[in-house]
Amino acid sequence: MSLRSAYLAMLRVFGWLALLAHSDRAKDAEILILRHQVTLLRWHADLVRRRWTCPRRGPGRPRPAQAIHALVLEMARDTPTWGYRRIHGELTGLGHTLAPSTVWQILKDAGIDQVVVAPRGCQSGTRSPAGSRRTAVTEPAFDVEGMFDEDYLYFYAGLLDARGDAEAELIWRLLEVEPGMEVLDLACGHGRIANDLAARGCRVTGLDATPLFLERARRDATARGVAVAYVEGDMRGLPWSGRFDRVINWFSSFGYFNDAGNRRVLTEVARVLKPGGRFALEMNNRDGVIRRFQPASVDERDGDLLIDRRRFEPLTGRIVTQRTVVRGGRVRHIPYFVRMFTFTELRDWLLDAGFTSVEGYGEDGGLLALDSRRMIIVAHD
Repeated sequence: MSLRSAYLAMLRVFGWLALLAHSDRAKDAEILILRHQVTLLRWHADLVRRRWTCPRRGPGRPRPAQAIHALVLEMARDTPTWGYRRIHGELTGLGHTLAPSTVWQILKDAGIDQVVVAPRGCQSGTRSPAGSRRTAVTEPAFDVEGMFDEDYLYFYAGLLDARGDAEAELIWRLLEVEPGMEVLDLACGHGRIANDLAARGCRVTGLDATPLFLERARRDATARGVAVAYVEGDMRGLPWSGRFDRVINWFSSFGYFNDAGNRRVLTEVARVLKPGGRFALEMNNRDGVIRRFQPASVDERDGDLLIDRRRFEPLTGRIVTQRTVVRGGRVRHIPYFVRMFTFTELRDWLLDAGFTSVEGYGEDGGLLALDSRRMIIVAHD
């Protein structure tokens, strides 16, 4: 240890002697070189700072790009049964990099609730166990004015009118209608069935929410020489009480509201019926539709197209559709939905609304089978 200390001391002494041996001119040259080195280092640091250094960020994760933000909301609204983790997985598959918590925050900021779906065995309204799946459930869009307009009549009126006489005969038979009875055609559309029943001697009232359809119905009634009272209104709030012997709701005209609104329609029908009255609904049979579910269809008339892209939502029982109409060089997109029912579910709803008994039929009033695509339900007051 003492030898090492002596050696280091000798080195330091010899270094001092070497510095003393330098001339003043050598010292000045060395100082000048050091100054140039410092200047060069400062220039390089400034260059890096101006060209390559990233700007300072605030705390937390950077905000996602606007395009990603919009894509997350579009996925949540188009597929309400997807939770934020499913949406995150879909985005990852598309090559977008972001954290699941970022997706959750986007949905939260947009007011899209992450509703906990209770697993089997949990009562509705109870807290689900940890790890249960969360799904974003939102109310789908329904463009009422875009759905029920002149394009609807253009594609459907001819087909429906061709079935009018046969359907009026079926209603007459199933409901045991007689001339002189007061009949309400609820969601009467352009009056194809209401005018037929009036021609058979019934006192008919037609209610619909679309003025265009009512104008067409009145013109057709005048042309046929029949009297029908056409009323614009909302089927969830009918302006009568105990007036009608029969009420009909034909061609999938039920199921356009949330469940509370749909139940309200049934309660209103029960209220406007006379004691002993009857109510008939004609609609899709959920069992038959799901067995042969078609995610897309195309209807064509004279080169114009009506294209439907559908998805079924098991959590809400709805078929949600994005309709595209291509007509006369113009393209329109129309979102809408309709609630699907099995016979047993709608039967229970009708009994809850105050009806005493309910019958079910398949197409044309025949036997309701598992593969029946449509069904007719007759409820007795």
